[in-house]
Amino acid sequence: MEDIEAPPEAVLIERLRKSLPKSESAVSKVAKLAGISEGRWRQLAKGYQQTADTRVRATAPADTLARMARAVGATPSQLRRAGRKDAATELDRLLNAPESDTLRLLRVRATPVEERSPDDVQFIEEWEAAHPRRPDPNLGVDEDGNWLPVETTFENWQRARNQLNTRVLHYARARGISFKEAEEELPHVQQMATDVANGTGRPWTPPWDPGAEFEEGEEPWKSEFWTYTEAVPSPFGTEGHIYRLGTTYDLAEARRRQEITAQADEVWKADAHRQTAEYYEREGKSANDDADLTPNKVPASASVHTFKPRVDFAWHTPEMEKASAKLREMFVALAPIDKSLDLSAELDVLHRDLAPIMNTPTGELALLQGEAALLKRVRTKLAKFQADAQVDAQTDAMLSELEEYVNRTVTLMSTRAAGEPQHAAAARTAPPGYRSPGQAARDAQDQASESGQTDRES
Repeated sequence: MEDIEAPPEAVLIERLRKSLPKSESAVSKVAKLAGISEGRWRQLAKGYQQTADTRVRATAPADTLARMARAVGATPSQLRRAGRKDAATELDRLLNAPESDTLRLLRVRATPVEERSPDDVQFIEEWEAAHPRRPDPNLGVDEDGNWLPVETTFENWQRARNQLNTRVLHYARARGISFKEAEEELPHVQQMATDVANGTGRPWTPPWDPGAEFEEGEEPWKSEFWTYTEAVPSPFGTEGHIYRLGTTYDLAEARRRQEITAQADEVWKADAHRQTAEYYEREGKSANDDADLTPNKVPASASVHTFKPRVDFAWHTPEMEKASAKLREMFVALAPIDKSLDLSAELDVLHRDLAPIMNTPTGELALLQGEAALLKRVRTKLAKFQADAQVDAQTDAMLSELEEYVNRTVTLMSTRAAGEPQHAAAARTAPPGYRSPGQAARDAQDQASESGQTDRES
């Protein structure tokens, strides 16, 4: 195997990274600041990319190297001495770039009011005048720009839900189908109408008259019926695929995939039945034993009252999304000054797991405990940040309410777990390796797609 030495600029970057404090020198942290993956950082630091027994030289482009240099504190002159004048020029541009409105807004808002310059005060006034709160009740804001009471927001939500239910009822009556079937069909038909109007997707194939070429049981009115896979290269030299919505469809291929999916479903159902039977036989149980220990049941000794914060109604509104994004930008902008203030990872996890949190008390105790610890870290960093800056009050209140909600739900779930020790024992001996028919169907579709693509290529 050919030995490839790291280039001078890579040696410089690694030397500066290792000289950083231990809490800041991790590859994962500096790679995040540079906007690249940890694996890509390691490749550029070594100077080569290895696949099997082959090594290929890897040289960082000028813009990537400049971001890496800024992440570890390198100077343009150091890059020039390392022979990368192009990256030094790019780093000069990054360091001397004019302050954007977003960064200036974050900097000014982090400055106490009495210490702001006249230019900063004027900038804030002009920015707020250009970005007023919209008087839209759906956003939880009244005509004067004040936040509506949670009761009013909830009433507006109920009114909107009732209007939607009325629309579904009219659709069900016109189609002569059940309300449940109408709930399934209507969103697909509305999306199809939008695609047809915009000319961006499938043709008009409504459920009541899809066309003579489609057989009974096929659902061309769903966008999934018109999707196809497209091979795309990845940054790591491998090949993946993405799903796209097309305007034509290979019916023979679709039916072949449906047949393979049905066969896979039967295989997985039989396998799941066999594994479940083996589990019950090994544990000396019956199906009724586990049914009595379902995690959705709360013992009578535990209070079923769950604290519901205002975030239930406000989190997904555009104004709250802006508040969350503003908090994220604030911490990211200040992270190079104090790495301990970087909240990006916590906020990513918080957004990802928000839906499971809101589904409690049917959620998992371990998930809730993890979210409680996460929110405490967020609040700790926020408190530290508040010592030197003015934090958006709405975002602060949102995090406080969400933390209280999670903590109270953790208490409820802990009470349930303590009252049912058998449930914990059953959870530890759950049937192994079960895969749902839906997951099996998706896997089968992917396999069929890849198989069809291989056949076409050959």
